[in-house]
Amino acid sequence: MLKNIVFILVVLFSSPLWAGGYFLPVRGAGSIAKGGTGIADPVTLESMVINPGTLSFEKGFNWHLDVGIIYKRIGFKRQNAFSQRDSNQDLASENLLDKSYPRVTNSNLPLMAPALYLNYNVKDDLSLGFAFFTPYGTMRKYNPKGPGRYVLVRDESYLLNTFFQAAYRISPKFRFGAAFGFSHFVVDIDQAVSGELGVRPIQIAENRDYDHYAQIRASQFFIPRWQLGLWIKEMAGFNFALSFEAPFALDAPGEVQFQKSAHYFFNSTRFPGQEGEPPGKCRFQTQFPWTINLGISKALSTNISVEMVYVFEAWSMHREILLKDEEIIIKNPIGLEKYVMGDQKIQKNGQNTHSIRVGAKQVINQQFDLYYGVGFETSALPDETISIQLADGNKYWGSMGTGIRLNQTSLIFGLQFIYYPEKIVNNGIFKSINPTYKEENPRGRPIQNDGIYNIYAIIFSMGVKDLF
Repeated sequence: MLKNIVFILVVLFSSPLWAGGYFLPVRGAGSIAKGGTGIADPVTLESMVINPGTLSFEKGFNWHLDVGIIYKRIGFKRQNAFSQRDSNQDLASENLLDKSYPRVTNSNLPLMAPALYLNYNVKDDLSLGFAFFTPYGTMRKYNPKGPGRYVLVRDESYLLNTFFQAAYRISPKFRFGAAFGFSHFVVDIDQAVSGELGVRPIQIAENRDYDHYAQIRASQFFIPRWQLGLWIKEMAGFNFALSFEAPFALDAPGEVQFQKSAHYFFNSTRFPGQEGEPPGKCRFQTQFPWTINLGISKALSTNISVEMVYVFEAWSMHREILLKDEEIIIKNPIGLEKYVMGDQKIQKNGQNTHSIRVGAKQVINQQFDLYYGVGFETSALPDETISIQLADGNKYWGSMGTGIRLNQTSLIFGLQFIYYPEKIVNNGIFKSINPTYKEENPRGRPIQNDGIYNIYAIIFSMGVKDLF
């Protein structure tokens, strides 16, 4: 037992937990191996974080440790900063017209996302569980001088989830489960802010010499979460599953600091967090969706079973990301005594997603299983708000995996490749943040997210299940 506890703690706390890519569709070795299924025909304990009704009624105290290794590649070839559709462009922006930008990619290594699941059968009709996990995602980091710097330079934000589950066996065929818990969300983002004042011909739009860098740090420790789940076993030869996960909101207090430009224009300007000035105060606010999972599975023979899952996520709730100004003051900007930054909104205009997943399990012998799966999911973002800050799109994936049983210990391995068809955005609305620009300024601001996006992700996950 002590050996098991030490192994779990070493793996859980030896690697960072990232949630930068919130839209990766699956998590857990068993679910990955079966193409994102596993709620009507669960492979391992990980299914309880999607449907708490699937808690195991196996005797004893079970634990399951899962480690996912995630690599997501985002490539972006920016197009004209001022497109011909922008009526606000003028001769002052000619240096950006028909400009050729280099292709940029996120420079990050594969990252580990460990998770721990515990399950205890209290009595014949009651089982309890505990889960600590993070969504599968990845850190994003881009060239701080590159063409995407006004959208994102670095994002190391993360989300940790802690859930307590209970499942009650109403009858041999019906199980009902509920989960209550909380999330801990940390926002850790760097982004370039243009200090270009529009003085012609002295200054040139998007000149790196006038760039400042904003560092946004915010956190919310306790975000309440809850889920409900139902599992119906062996009814007319089928298993059925239904689960609901409640929406949640992020309202994280935080700070903003600046690394100001070295250009002499800003010698007398004092930014929050620089030259003895206190950091600016802010709140980071956004909404996350509610989710419904529907699953059905059937055994085709004594050694082959198939499962189909439909997932609906209400991403239409995700309208914007708001950086609410609670005291972000720039002192002594050119021509002014002070400048109050004001609220900054990043429009997302999220859209509801639909996903279909099909998985299969093949029992080879008493010790060895094979898994296969495919899936599809629609984009959570419309084209106009896709950017390197949050790149999404319709996605397709294929999966495979294997399970090995060694007495009371089970091992499972899953591998998944997620492909996003090339996305060309020519109606982007993401504009650079510039404190001296007002929306009514006839010159407008450069469009930042028009261009060509190429995305793919590879996930490898390993799970170990045993008894204490």
